[in-house]
Amino acid sequence: MSDYQARVIEEFEELSDRLVKLQAFITSSPVHAALPDDERTRLAAQCAAMTTYAYVLLERIKAFGGLAA
Repeated sequence: MSDYQARVIEEFEELSDRLVKLQAFITSSPVHAALPDDERTRLAAQCAAMTTYAYVLLERIKAFGGLAA
């Protein structure tokens, strides 16, 4: 595995961790519920963008055979 492939995997793992935390914040935090509508909308957009980014990274990882089946 090349250095860039290892970095893609590391980036995917870090992003996945952050995404899980953001999703938990959005779905179950009373702090999130108390935020203004505009900020909740921005957080939802951030979550969607992060999800798309994670999907792209995962597809790249699959393409170079970085994940076990």
